[in-house]
Amino acid sequence: MRGRAYPRMNIVRLGLGIALSALSGVMLLLAFPPYGLWPLAWFALLPGLLAQYRLMPAKWTSLASAIYSGVWLGPFLARLFGPGYGPIFQYLGVWIAILNLFLAKDRKFHELSKYRWFILQGVIVWVGFEMIRATFIPVIATSAFIGYTQATQTWLM
Repeated sequence: MRGRAYPRMNIVRLGLGIALSALSGVMLLLAFPPYGLWPLAWFALLPGLLAQYRLMPAKWTSLASAIYSGVWLGPFLARLFGPGYGPIFQYLGVWIAILNLFLAKDRKFHELSKYRWFILQGVIVWVGFEMIRATFIPVIATSAFIGYTQATQTWLM
């Protein structure tokens, strides 16, 4: 009996992880214009990170970041580029999600280091990725900078 309950629990955790990851992507998408729900940007990654590092089975941990980046960047970049740019740029959000699926493999490091570097590594990776993206992919440049969600909130500055 015990052997059968554990796989069912993994399926439930996987399903909950997928749902929370999609919620992160939707929150990020809604934080950007034209929706402009800017407070969501402050908390949007929390459900996805919870899914990635606590809920998803270890083998499927990178699926969480692939889902929230795909749900966020898929529609965002498709709207930004439109059909005139061709399928490479129109589906750029999907390509980024696929890259995340194969590259987001840092859970074991965080578990071994007892999450000592979790926040610092997250900040460095986010800012580093944004700098590389803005520098080497000029057609995108600064299009999806998270700071743009706060641009109308002068009281924050």
